[in-house]
Amino acid sequence: MNIRNPVPADGRKRLASKNRARKKNPSAILQPDFGTWFRATEPRRICYAVRDDANQWHDLAYLSSYLHDARFCPSQTKLVKGCLRIRLERDCWELFGTYGEVISVPSVLEISPVLNLHWRLEHAVLEGLLAAPPGELWISDCLIEETPQGTQREGPVFHIRGGLNFWSLSAQLGPGPWKIAFRDTKSPVAPANPAGLPTPRGA
Repeated sequence: MNIRNPVPADGRKRLASKNRARKKNPSAILQPDFGTWFRATEPRRICYAVRDDANQWHDLAYLSSYLHDARFCPSQTKLVKGCLRIRLERDCWELFGTYGEVISVPSVLEISPVLNLHWRLEHAVLEGLLAAPPGELWISDCLIEETPQGTQREGPVFHIRGGLNFWSLSAQLGPGPWKIAFRDTKSPVAPANPAGLPTPRGA
């Protein structure tokens, strides 16, 4: 999958410079500037993937920021040949500081390879995709639960949670390489008159 880099041009130059420095010193740990990435000034589609390496924890926190308060219906969730696809409506929090209001955009979250999954609704555990709770669900955050060392046939467990443990969807991943990524299917539309700005004369 071709992941579009949301970093501004000047940010990419800084990252390229850090990459060159890292080649000279392989022990250096390169971390993205999440503050720069998450302060967008113009609407555009976002494609973002969690890296399958030591950076996954930082990427996962960033993914949760993108998907916080995203909504989806379990009926729009499909598991086909080990790939779990969830169609959702996400709020573009990366644009909130620019327009002062929330803009929503349709997106798709993809997780693979998925060996099995289950829903947890409060204290009940429901096995399989068809056991999903009814109605629209709101995402609170995402997390990864590592598989105990010595387990060769399974990878980590990816959890999507809503509220204070009100519900969760857990996907058991294969041993890897695995993929956790989302992409917007449309471009966000900027509001005609952003909140907090004066209304143009004659409007």
